Amino acid sequence: YDAQTGFFGNPVFANTTLLQPRAFHQAVALTDGRVVFMGGIGSTSPEALSTTEIFDPTTNIIQAGPPMAAPRAEFTATPISNQPNSFLLVGGTGQASASWEVWTPNGVVRADTLKQARRHHTASSVPHLGKIFVMGGENDTSILNNFEIFNGLTLSFDLTAYPIPATASRTMHSAAYIDSRRFIYLIGGFSDREHTTLTPQIDVVSVDACNPTSCNAFIGPNSFRLATPRAGHATVPLDDNRVLISGGVTLNGGTASALSSNEVIFETL
Repeated sequence: YDAQTGFFGNPVFANTTLLQPRAFHQAVALTDGRVVFMGGIGSTSPEALSTTEIFDPTTNIIQAGPPMAAPRAEFTATPISNQPNSFLLVGGTGQASASWEVWTPNGVVRADTLKQARRHHTASSVPHLGKIFVMGGENDTSILNNFEIFNGLTLSFDLTAYPIPATASRTMHSAAYIDSRRFIYLIGGFSDREHTTLTPQIDVVSVDACNPTSCNAFIGPNSFRLATPRAGHATVPLDDNRVLISGGVTLNGGTASALSSNEVIFETL
């Protein structure tokens, strides 16, 4: 998508093969331009992978990277803003659902447990605070009505999980951090673990409202809504505070269908 013209194009990519098949994995960029592929589910087993691969675009070669601390798929991998080439990996499916780790190209430097297992959550980097907000999602028993904050300076989570209002709890949503306004959009998603009820709501979270003991971050009441309720979509913040929301699934008469539509929002607070 070209933000200058508003049009989509068809890029051409090099034909490079991964060392092993993987789906529901993550990809992150290193400061030298290399790309790391992490975890996911392989082709021969439903179990998650703990392996990583590093692709060098200057040579078009992929090599094995250091393994993760635990096998995980459907997790988040977020750059730690004050720690170059360090990434916070959180939750997912399988054995790692209640864990987190800090992965680097030299190996894992720290790993521990979350307050609650979670998947289909979001993890938003807030560079001016050096923190990452891990919000919502689900586990095997419920939609999660809380979020946790990771501190990149101490490489640890706050001691408490902070509440999400009942009307804002969600899974398979997206999130976008708007640096100029110091808030995070929580966008769409499902409001139930059975994935039968979509929320059209876009909630606004003030990141500066949080300290290590309390966090009343949700700005409301909020009447901000998607034009088309959706979950499993992609969200990309653009340079001028616009946010591109693309695809996902919606429900028509209880039947899920993939979307080809896009929406663009602009912060108005």
